[in-house]
Amino acid sequence: MAEGFVRQKRGMTPEEVAEEYFYELINRNLIQPSNVGVDERIRSCRVHDIMRELLLAKSIEENLVFITGEQENMAPIDNFRHLAITRSNEIRTTNLHGIRSISSFHAKVPSVISPSKLKLVKILDMDDTTDVDDTESYKNFNRVIRHLGQFKHLKYVYIPHGSDMTGLLNSLGNLRDLQTLITASLIKIMPKNIIKLQNLRHLLTAREYIGVAMPKGIGNLKQLQVLKWVDIGRSHRRVVEELALLRQLRKLGVENLRREHYKKFSASIGQLSSLRSLKITLAEDDEEAAADFLDSVSSPPEHLRSIYFWGRIGKLPVWVSSLYNLAKVTLSYTRLDDAAIVVLQELPNLLLLNLRYDAYVGTRLTFRSAKFSKLKELRFSRLKNLEELVFEEGTLPELQTLRLYNCELKSGISGAEHLPKLKKLELEYYVYAANLDEVQKQVGEHPNRPALEIEYPEYQKEREDFYRGNTSSGPPAEDASCSVTEEMENS
Repeated sequence: MAEGFVRQKRGMTPEEVAEEYFYELINRNLIQPSNVGVDERIRSCRVHDIMRELLLAKSIEENLVFITGEQENMAPIDNFRHLAITRSNEIRTTNLHGIRSISSFHAKVPSVISPSKLKLVKILDMDDTTDVDDTESYKNFNRVIRHLGQFKHLKYVYIPHGSDMTGLLNSLGNLRDLQTLITASLIKIMPKNIIKLQNLRHLLTAREYIGVAMPKGIGNLKQLQVLKWVDIGRSHRRVVEELALLRQLRKLGVENLRREHYKKFSASIGQLSSLRSLKITLAEDDEEAAADFLDSVSSPPEHLRSIYFWGRIGKLPVWVSSLYNLAKVTLSYTRLDDAAIVVLQELPNLLLLNLRYDAYVGTRLTFRSAKFSKLKELRFSRLKNLEELVFEEGTLPELQTLRLYNCELKSGISGAEHLPKLKKLELEYYVYAANLDEVQKQVGEHPNRPALEIEYPEYQKEREDFYRGNTSSGPPAEDASCSVTEEMENS
């Protein structure tokens, strides 16, 4: 998109057209999927070695690309469009004026990168650059970031963690053509000049456990497709209402949502009819279950495919049951009971259910016959009250992966033989199942021969000895290092 290769099509966003191009490349075997999600959407891809060599040779022949670390021994070239910085920082050319994109892959930043020499650059992707152990390179990189506002034609910027953001924040409003801003560096407060970027389509800050306070006027960014992470509690009081103006928004991530925000936030959500993904974390200091959490959303986004709720909501919003297209649900610290399971089991297109950190507070979770008709993956993590999993005959007809992480099933797992398409049963980290021998037998006799992966089999033995009274060791302590960041990365 930033290079201008995506042509506008009537009735389609540029992102949809670009995705169409992407799948066409896959269909022609020019690129290959390497990671496919449970919803069969391709998350990452690779290029076959032979195809890569062919593409590189053609690109170099046409002066399209210069790759440091691979072309230093070649004669200097001029007027190339793409600079890829890999293993070296040497660039044997004095003519950089034609460069349109710069990509750095965990490499040193050349001193020649400056606005005065790179006036036409549209893409600056500095992936993991600040991890390089080189003082001079680090200085070069932060010099680039400080003067980023002088790259007037920029459309795409990725800024890694550890960057000095001061200069950029002051000059951000100069980047009037910017479409995508992704930063992994800490920004506590987004500058007011962000509202000048009328072409901005993707605004992502990777520090989701901190969030960014947004200024008044964020509703002016009418082209936004993706916005996360917004710290509602620290943002200007008008921001929660202005979200309703972002009618093209497809993905929204907010945090530090408090009870006083529910009504206005619910009204805003009801206006975002294009929304596909919604991630919400409640304020951590809210000790009471939020019984009225988003219940006042009058017109829930009908195209919503993914939701993530973090916090003590106590029950699901009433409108969740109406989300026909909902495919992925991740819940953390929500303290839900069987009433929520009854709602989730009827969702006709649910593919992934991820219950984490006391998302469910019952002791016995039963999956009823003819329920969860399309679910393919089921995950449980740190549900400290859960003691037993039961799968009735006829339930979960499409389930392929069952994953447990740090769970203590004192009454075990029963009914694994009733999961006709099971391919993998994963017991990760510290998992204890009272009837593991029986589970292993069920899996061994299963016609699919699903893989049974036990990360710490010695822990199973330790817990068996404990319950027999042969040892005094208790369950593992909670990992204090786990944070909201880990929650969302795994969702």
